[in-house]
Amino acid sequence: MELRAYRNHRLRSKTKGGGNVNVGTVNREMNTLRAMLNEAKINDWITVNPFTKARPGELINTADEQPRETILTYEQEQRLLKECHGENRRHLKALVIAGLDTGARKGELLRLTWPQVDFEVGVIRALY
Repeated sequence: MELRAYRNHRLRSKTKGGGNVNVGTVNREMNTLRAMLNEAKINDWITVNPFTKARPGELINTADEQPRETILTYEQEQRLLKECHGENRRHLKALVIAGLDTGARKGELLRLTWPQVDFEVGVIRALY
């Protein structure tokens, strides 16, 4: 099955920094590919989605992913916020505080739009 070969190839691939590609990255790519193939099947562009021929968990297994475990201490948070001061870094403070308070990833924070931010209630709504 070509999907299994692609997954194995991606897991052996290197990142730009020279490290191994993360299992979570490959799982997200496979989820995107599955969604694209589902859409192609719905539109009759393909007759069979190859994901339907795989066993559950064979191509996308989130159990293989490592959970995030980083929790900053109060002192580490203070040092990080202190580094946000200065003429060239003031713009970072709001992002750092939002990241610390929500646990959101950098990309999730950078993709936020104004309708997702409610200052009156003090809420950031993630749209998935």
